[in-house]
Amino acid sequence: MPKLLEALQSCCPRMIYEISVVPYYDEYLMVRDRSMLDKVFWAFPAYMEAFKHCKSFVSINGTHLYGSYGGVLLIAMTQDGNSNIIPVVFVIVESETTKSCSFFLTNLRRYVTLQEGLLIISDRSQAIKVALRADDSGWQTSRAFHAYCV
Repeated sequence: MPKLLEALQSCCPRMIYEISVVPYYDEYLMVRDRSMLDKVFWAFPAYMEAFKHCKSFVSINGTHLYGSYGGVLLIAMTQDGNSNIIPVVFVIVESETTKSCSFFLTNLRRYVTLQEGLLIISDRSQAIKVALRADDSGWQTSRAFHAYCV
């Protein structure tokens, strides 16, 4: 995966990404100098710039990935003034847990959604709800609002 991100970085030099890895195990033994991808977050500069001129909300949605690797693709998206949907950031995680949602939301806040008073729209995922309420998330009620998609 790092080679893929290096290739993307060469095409899109200002692309933002964060990678989380875990130790690699062969049966029960940890293999030195090897690790496995745990989570990856990325955002393209054009989407981050477009977000500055969009409506003050972010909608979060996820879809399960099937095939050899599995996992969940989480996307934060918004709308421009003409109601066109614009993807903002992407994350691939193993599953939608509090830890993975926290990784997603913390990086979204750190790199893209810096303004106050932003509305976050999500499904009723308990993982997202807990991650938004964490003290170090940057999504406290005084800085952002949370609503459910119905």
